[in-house]
Amino acid sequence: MQTNSSSGSPGSVRGHRSALGGLAFVVAALATGTGHAQIKQPGAHLNYSAELEPQGVVQWDGPSGFDEGLGLGFRASIPLFHNGPIDKINNNMAIGFGFHWAFFEDDCNDTYDDGVIVLGSDCEANDLWLPVVLQWNFYVTPSIAVFGEPGFAIRHARVSIDNCPDAYVDCESSDTDFEPFVLYMGAKFFVSDAISVTVRLGYPTLSVGASFFL
Repeated sequence: MQTNSSSGSPGSVRGHRSALGGLAFVVAALATGTGHAQIKQPGAHLNYSAELEPQGVVQWDGPSGFDEGLGLGFRASIPLFHNGPIDKINNNMAIGFGFHWAFFEDDCNDTYDDGVIVLGSDCEANDLWLPVVLQWNFYVTPSIAVFGEPGFAIRHARVSIDNCPDAYVDCESSDTDFEPFVLYMGAKFFVSDAISVTVRLGYPTLSVGASFFL
C-alpha cells in the first residue's frame, strides 16, 4: 500500500475525450449497420418521468494505493425532454445523480517513520463518489440503448489501519475532493419496456445495475 493522494490520473481528461469520441463512432456505426435500427425513428422509446438504478460496483485504483474494491451504488436520472437534442434521431437527455461506494481491504506490512515496522496489520478504505451528470441516450434498437455521461463529482475517501502504532503514524485519515470532470459510458439492455440491465464504465469504476423506468 502506498500513501499517495486519492485524486485521479492527470491523463484521465484526455482519456475521457477519447471515450466520448468513441461513443459517437459506435452510435454512428450501429445506426448505419442495422437495417431496422430504432435510432432512425425519433421519439420511438418509452416516455418515462424517472429512471431508478440500484447497482453493484467494482472499483480499481482506490485511495492511497489500494487496488480493487467492491461496493454498491444508486443512480437516478430525470429526463429533460422526450426526444432531442437531435430531432432527426431517437435520442434524449437526462440529469443523473446518485452515489457509488466501494470497500477495500489489504495487508499493510510497511515501514513507517523512525523505522517502525507494522507486521500483520490490516488496512481498510472506503471510497464514496457523488456524481452529477448529463446523460445522453441513443436508442439504437428496440432492445439496446447506449449513452455517455459527462459531469462532475464529489469524492470522499477514508483509510484506517488496525493494530497500528498511533504514536508513530496516522492510523486513520480521510480526504474529500471535488472532481471537476468525470465521464461514464455504457449501454442499457431492455428486458421489458420499463426494465433494463445497465452496464456503465468510467474512471475508476465498472457498475452493473437494473434500471426501472417510471
